[in-house]
Amino acid sequence: MLDSNEWGGSVKFWQKTFLILLVVFVLTFSMSMVIILHFTYKEELGSTRQKAMGEAYFIMSSLSSDFSNLENVGNVAVDYKRSAFKEYSDYYKQKKIYLGLFRDESTLANNLPDREIGGEKEGGAWSQLEVNEGIQRVWIESIQNEKYMIVASRLLAPYEDYKLCYAYEMSDLENTTHGLIRMVVGVDIMMTIILGGILFVVLTKLTKPLTNLQQCTTQIAAGDFGRTVEVKGQDEIATLGNQFNKMSLKIYEQMELLQEENRKKQLLIDNMAHEFRTPLTSISGYAQYLIMAALDEEARLESLDYIILETARLQKLSQTILYMADIREGELETSAIDVGGLIAYLKELFDKQKQYEKIHFTITSEVEYIKGNKVMVESLLINLIENGMRACKEEGQVTLNITADENQIAIQIKDTGIGMSKEELTKIQEPFYRIDKARSRKMGGVGLGVTLCHQIVSLHGAKIYYESDVGKGTSVLIHWPMLNEN
Repeated sequence: MLDSNEWGGSVKFWQKTFLILLVVFVLTFSMSMVIILHFTYKEELGSTRQKAMGEAYFIMSSLSSDFSNLENVGNVAVDYKRSAFKEYSDYYKQKKIYLGLFRDESTLANNLPDREIGGEKEGGAWSQLEVNEGIQRVWIESIQNEKYMIVASRLLAPYEDYKLCYAYEMSDLENTTHGLIRMVVGVDIMMTIILGGILFVVLTKLTKPLTNLQQCTTQIAAGDFGRTVEVKGQDEIATLGNQFNKMSLKIYEQMELLQEENRKKQLLIDNMAHEFRTPLTSISGYAQYLIMAALDEEARLESLDYIILETARLQKLSQTILYMADIREGELETSAIDVGGLIAYLKELFDKQKQYEKIHFTITSEVEYIKGNKVMVESLLINLIENGMRACKEEGQVTLNITADENQIAIQIKDTGIGMSKEELTKIQEPFYRIDKARSRKMGGVGLGVTLCHQIVSLHGAKIYYESDVGKGTSVLIHWPMLNEN
């Protein structure tokens, strides 16, 4: 019924349940049958006792009457009495009932089985029984490996000096009892087998979800995340299965996030090493060139300009990385930002940058205040505007438009630059990713602007969206939360 391999290791839950229920059933059923047999035997024994006492009394009364009749007609000899008694003994012997008639300690007639006295079988032992007048003495005795229900009494007056012994052979009752015992044992074994089969089927079916859970947990422990189990019904096991599936999917999502974060961190480290190496190589090369070569003043100043430019680039890169770390670890302090002052600051900032003097930059706004961290909002807009300007050629155009409705503020930065493909749109959030690497380095970019922007937007509970086509420019739309005046 059970696979031996399943019993080789630790006992499983369903196996424990199977054994406990089967043992409880067997014990309960067996005890019930024993109790029923006991009371049945007691009842049959009582019925046999009453029957024996009744028949013994009937024989005793009949013999007393017969003896009286014999004496009335003058037949007082013992042989007549013995002959009358023989008729009774012959008749009842056919029913496995044996009789003995005794006077004082002498035997008149006897077909009783021999009792054992002192290890010897003696029929005369029956005559030695002590029987009081008017009382039936009843007991059970084993004689020659057979049980007998024995009734001893004295005849009615004036024949009280006669003792009648009645012995009923209980073999039929014993055989019936033994048959019942065998039947109960057989039924017990059959019911145990049937119940064992039913329990096996039911328990394996009921505990199958638990087995599936155990297999899934083993697979998850081995690193196969995201495993789920099939859930049926609405019982406690189904609830456990649903909770397990939620937990498994949550673990899978978290592991995916961790793997993605690890990938991004590794990419960040690799890109940082590359980004730092390039300007350091330039600085080292120009420094050695200044030391080893005999240069005129113009060549010397040109080399120093390259060194200063690359040094500034390294400084901006390190500051940006530190700023991103502060955003992740610091607490956000927000306030109402005056949009008019912000617009004035942005116009003055970009008007003074010569590299963007041939790019048209316009700002429009219908919003007076927005809520946020002023330094971060400034950094966000500066990075997005710079990205737009870097993407534009001469006479290109960058516009910043701030509008609002009942639910949110919309900040849109559009440019007429080179645009991006769909593949590039999916990569611009990666640190150090540049669409035009040569142009970006030339214009002072470090490749962390978009990553920084996304962190600022996320920290303020806002959303950022991109639309772009190659050669048609890019549009960046930010849905910013409304200022809560309360």
